[in-house]
Amino acid sequence: MKMQLFSQKRRTLPLLFSTRISLGPCGEDWIELSKENCWIRDIKRNIVEERPKNGCYCQVEWTAWLGVEREACFERGDRIGMVQPNSSLEFTLGGGSVESTKAWDAATATMGIGDAIEIFATPDWAFGEEAIEPHIPERAYIFFELR
Repeated sequence: MKMQLFSQKRRTLPLLFSTRISLGPCGEDWIELSKENCWIRDIKRNIVEERPKNGCYCQVEWTAWLGVEREACFERGDRIGMVQPNSSLEFTLGGGSVESTKAWDAATATMGIGDAIEIFATPDWAFGEEAIEPHIPERAYIFFELR
């Protein structure tokens, strides 16, 4: 398997899989964190070398949207329910808490203080198979923005 590197402002992430597959997120510049399950792209990156490790306490501001299928990819749909833009959430990275998702754990581990990213996650990496009433349908594909 060929490894490619993605660089921006002296930051390098290994990219182990293709950045574009069918039914992934629409648009350019997505990095695949988990094969066909989770993608991220930068909104804002600071030049910070230190990244959180499993067990670290993290606080993020977040907004979420349902993913809407458009031909061969997904785009942002409606903002989810009553979640206010830039709601704050505290969680332990890698702790398997009910507050965070697999996508959040993987993506937050790539962030530094002041960074902002967009995440696209499949149901397995977002909220799972079941609906979360009243705002998230079963097997929902989700876009998150974390700061």
